[in-house]
Amino acid sequence: MANNRLRFSCALAALLLLHTTGLAVAPAQQNKNKLSPTPDPNSPNQIYLPVDLEDAFRELKRMLSPELLAEMKERGEGGMMEYHLGVGMWLRNHWRLWADSKLAEYFHRLGVHHPQDMSVIILATFCCHLHG
Repeated sequence: MANNRLRFSCALAALLLLHTTGLAVAPAQQNKNKLSPTPDPNSPNQIYLPVDLEDAFRELKRMLSPELLAEMKERGEGGMMEYHLGVGMWLRNHWRLWADSKLAEYFHRLGVHHPQDMSVIILATFCCHLHG
């Protein structure tokens, strides 16, 4: 029993290592998922931080690859949850939704206080935005 737990733990650790290093993703997939945020030397993390939802849409269109934008549009709003742990986590961490960014303040004024809720709203409404 203990031996099976050790094997499972080792296998899980290997999968996590492959995932976090990007080795488990094909090069074409890595390029599609590469984010290219707009630089901003005045920002705490040196990238542009949107101030509201429309501004977030503009920045997403600039920073996501054409392939990823097309994929998001094709998946539709229901398929956007697939991006919650990838793009969504990036948004939460880099757009400072956990901190004091203007975008977080914008959501607070709307009554949305949890960063995960913010990123879900951004992604779901971005899909609607892509569909006009």
